[in-house]
Amino acid sequence: AHSPDINIWVRIGENFVVNKENLFEYGVRNDGGRDSGEVYVLLYEVDQITGQENLLGNQSIGILKERDRSYLSFSYTPNEIGIKKFKLKAVTKNDYDLNNNEEEFAEKIVPQSRLTNLGNDELNGYLLLEFQKENENQDGWETYNILIDDQRDENRRTLRKNEVIALDKLYNELGKIKITEKGEYRIYAAFLDGDRNLIETADGKKLESNYQFRIR
Repeated sequence: AHSPDINIWVRIGENFVVNKENLFEYGVRNDGGRDSGEVYVLLYEVDQITGQENLLGNQSIGILKERDRSYLSFSYTPNEIGIKKFKLKAVTKNDYDLNNNEEEFAEKIVPQSRLTNLGNDELNGYLLLEFQKENENQDGWETYNILIDDQRDENRRTLRKNEVIALDKLYNELGKIKITEKGEYRIYAAFLDGDRNLIETADGKKLESNYQFRIR
């Protein structure tokens, strides 16, 4: 084609986290036989019932030379959990093929995962973060992969009043972790005392949490 042909794709990664800045990462490539004019990329949120599109942002990425590509991102801070639908669209003059210049996709938005000391006293303990897999009888969970075991690593944590341990940040710092076996899984977090018992709050709530997911 003796015209520019802009192709766009989304780089899907981890779930988005509510009330936190997340990044839509995407790539744009000129597959045509001529340099493009200025290329604009638009990000929309799409209503899953009505299909109505709400513009969230736009970027100019300048001119893309023939066969060149560029990688960029939009920042986005969701204010509620759930699954949301989005569309990315690249626009330039004389685009040869309009079938490949937009992409619709969905993102799952999950709660922030954090441990906060809401009391007045220091909170001391050991963090356990692991993948668990549902057992064969489907009536319990078994350790599949230990990600963080503070007691094993002799890493005692102290949380002062209103201090926070951002579990999602710790998880992301571990890098990409792949699970290849099909099944029901959960990521489990717990704050333990020196005897590996769950620490309880003043109102009797145990300091543990989990997020369940499925590998197909």
